[in-house]
Amino acid sequence: MNKAVFKLTRELAVIFSGMETIVLINQDYFMRGMMNLFLLILFLTTSHLFEKRYQKISVSYIYVFIVVFIINSLTASAFTPTMIDQMNADKTFGHWIGDYYELYFWTVLIVYAVVMFYLRFSPAPEPAEAEPEEDFSPVHSNNCLVGCILLIGIYAVVHIYEAIIPVFAYLVHQLVYDKKHPKGKYIFVMLIAAAVGREAFTQRFKFVQIMLPIFFIFLIKNNSQKKVNIFKVNVCAMIGVLAGCLYGVVSEVYKLNHDYNGQYRIQDIITNTEMLFTFFYRQFYRVFAIWIKLGGYIIYHTQVNGFYYGITYIKPFAGIFGFQYVSLPIIAAWYDQASYAQPGLLAEGYANFGVIGAALNLLAVFFFMEYTWNKYRRKPSIINLLFAVVPFSQILLDGGTLNSAIYLFALSMFVNIINIIGEQRSRNHVKISENMKI
Repeated sequence: MNKAVFKLTRELAVIFSGMETIVLINQDYFMRGMMNLFLLILFLTTSHLFEKRYQKISVSYIYVFIVVFIINSLTASAFTPTMIDQMNADKTFGHWIGDYYELYFWTVLIVYAVVMFYLRFSPAPEPAEAEPEEDFSPVHSNNCLVGCILLIGIYAVVHIYEAIIPVFAYLVHQLVYDKKHPKGKYIFVMLIAAAVGREAFTQRFKFVQIMLPIFFIFLIKNNSQKKVNIFKVNVCAMIGVLAGCLYGVVSEVYKLNHDYNGQYRIQDIITNTEMLFTFFYRQFYRVFAIWIKLGGYIIYHTQVNGFYYGITYIKPFAGIFGFQYVSLPIIAAWYDQASYAQPGLLAEGYANFGVIGAALNLLAVFFFMEYTWNKYRRKPSIINLLFAVVPFSQILLDGGTLNSAIYLFALSMFVNIINIIGEQRSRNHVKISENMKI
């Protein structure tokens, strides 16, 4: 299965990048087309190195495919000056500042160079052969359920929806993979989480962030070595994309009707080819293209006003120590005439330290992903799996930052907090006993 996914991503990369290159050359963007093809070759090389190193799909590979290749390479090159001028004239998705593809190209080039060097020359940790038994021991799982209830309580009191993301990931994992014990306790806690967090399921960006780690868990845990029909994988992938688009259409119609007094009907959209294409195109914009527009705001703003040299990163400490900080989402929202607009990793890094900062920001997230992935490979427990998948759902689909990944990593620790406290007490007890013997 994992080899099939590697093959599928490479096929999609070649197909879409090839089609885009033809369009660019036909529009007299020959050099841009060649730059696009060069980045495609770097992605294919990186993909091959990933497969050779791990043989399994990791979140860091999905990150390279979606964020580095699809968004900051392929989508960035697609929005040419001619296309941007046309969209501004038609008022398509608001106002677009300008074309910064050359900046994106050099940033992504640096990222690929570092990632390929790392994959080729750094030693890969030896993976463990089996899962630790404590994942399914009654004491360990009961303690984790207490941690889940604690996170549900945090969500109920302070309405931090991120708190229930690791809860659902843990419970679904146990429901599927715990073959030793009754599933009733997991179902009961899941029903509580669903009842308390029902509001999160009505908002698309929250629902996707809950479901994405669950999808990654199934992808990573698939250890089948059987030969997989790549045609079936392609068909399943297309069905998945179609289902995702349809969900996006349904959720957008709900939002337009519920929040903006719209009068849209799902059956009218599905039966009207032009309307359906328009709504599907909006889903592509919300997942991929929006980061090029919002990133463009920040790049333009920085080029006019100067770099921020790190002060956009200190927001978590500003309230504690009284620091002054700059909020890039507020700046992007001002340009976009919205309330809040996260501009994405590349733009955040560029706003602080230019192209090098943009590359370092993308690489920092990549190496954090690699750290959590290798931590799981060394000890493939459910907690380490949560660390490897939960922190990055915002980054992959909602413009999250390294700070958001660290924040979700910390929340994931709450699932195991009782076991951590118990292990620490046991170690302290052993030390005291040893000292008394001496």
